[in-house]
Amino acid sequence: MKIYFCFPVSGPNNGVKIISNHILTNFLADHSFDVLVVDTAQAKGFSNFGKFSLSKIIYTLKIFSKLIKVKRADLIYLNLTPKGFAFFRDLCMILICKIKGGKVTAHVHANDLENNINLVTRCVFKNVKIIVINELQHEKLKDLGSNVYLVKNALPDFFNISTFKHKSIGSKIKLLFFSNLSKEKGIFRLISIIRLIAESDLNCEVNIYGGILDSANTQIFNTLKIKYNFINYFGPITDVKEKYNIFSQNNFLLFLSDINYEVSPLVYIEALMSGLPIITTKQVVSDDIVTGKVGFHISEDSSELLTILQDYYLKSHINEVLKKRCRDVYLENYSFDYFMSQIKSIIKK
Repeated sequence: MKIYFCFPVSGPNNGVKIISNHILTNFLADHSFDVLVVDTAQAKGFSNFGKFSLSKIIYTLKIFSKLIKVKRADLIYLNLTPKGFAFFRDLCMILICKIKGGKVTAHVHANDLENNINLVTRCVFKNVKIIVINELQHEKLKDLGSNVYLVKNALPDFFNISTFKHKSIGSKIKLLFFSNLSKEKGIFRLISIIRLIAESDLNCEVNIYGGILDSANTQIFNTLKIKYNFINYFGPITDVKEKYNIFSQNNFLLFLSDINYEVSPLVYIEALMSGLPIITTKQVVSDDIVTGKVGFHISEDSSELLTILQDYYLKSHINEVLKKRCRDVYLENYSFDYFMSQIKSIIKK
């Protein structure tokens, strides 16, 4: 079966690129598919996200020229972006493929597609299979009918039974913030948490990885680094091996994005895979983490954080218990083989 794989597989590192490349690797290893890659990544760096340019127009025309070669019954599997210029580009891609007789499956890794459903888009999406990644997306798009499928995110296991180890990391509570620093991603909540820790008697360390995207906050953050000696800032990390080593050397992942800003954070899965429990603001999929007893909710003012950390500090045995539970939850709920089997089944329908 010939399949046009239309996803962002290059450009700046983000969740969609990460999962796109894992999915692509699986397709390339499956000899029942003849894969033609159409890289839809147009941003060269984080500063290019969402910005219109002539080069993006030219690149989009090149994408269209590749899809004109689609033949009847060819499979087209594409990442559908619900916002901005990319949304209209993706609609055009779908139309070209449908006109050429291709069978289209669109995978939606972002919020707000439901806000773009109208008479025109309903016509475009007719007979197009749409994969969403959380229950709320599925609920909001249910009036599109039976062509909307829910497939929750998963990632292949970086470890295995022989290589995964629960590392002992001492008495200091190490908090990992692993995200770019912007307003939506919770930079102001992070600043508030740093100040809360400074006023407490807890022995904590805050390890921060990610780019500071909002230049207005750079000076504030630099001042905090000078004032508080328990902050470590390392910048962005792209090396996978180093990333999982970092996860295994901390006690908690701090996930501080605005409430329900995220669709299905891959960093949740990466943390659980690494045996790292999660302290998170309320997200659409965060109930799964909390009910699985591998995470804790905090409100946007982070007022519950100190209680969580104090309880953790007093129960010295809980570190290994939590780490093992995280790993078990990952193995039980995030099978990448099952994830791919669902996707391939939908595409072939």
